[in-house]
Amino acid sequence: MARNERKLIIDTIDFSGKRVVFTEKKLGQKAIVHAELQKTSFIKRIEETLINPVEVWQDYNDPKNKWCYFRRCSAYSYAKVVVYRKGNPYEVVTAFEVNYIREQKYCGLKQIR
Repeated sequence: MARNERKLIIDTIDFSGKRVVFTEKKLGQKAIVHAELQKTSFIKRIEETLINPVEVWQDYNDPKNKWCYFRRCSAYSYAKVVVYRKGNPYEVVTAFEVNYIREQKYCGLKQIR
């Protein structure tokens, strides 16, 4: 593997037509704190969330550069995928399961979808 080549866990086109990747390195870093990232079924859910989210919001901590994609996991939870939208391709920063979309509560955050 070339020095600059990264192993990709996900390489897809999101709902807006942009290429998004999730690297093996980032997965390894985030799986330490988000056990659901160790499940193949959740990795598949991440890709589904990028392609067909139920909602997309600006990220509270970095609204100019990051979007949060959401898709139902169950009646009680969502997959949340945070994407850094600078550069080409865009990159998944993290992904995990949440029980509500907290971005809905913050004034000033824009709903993208």
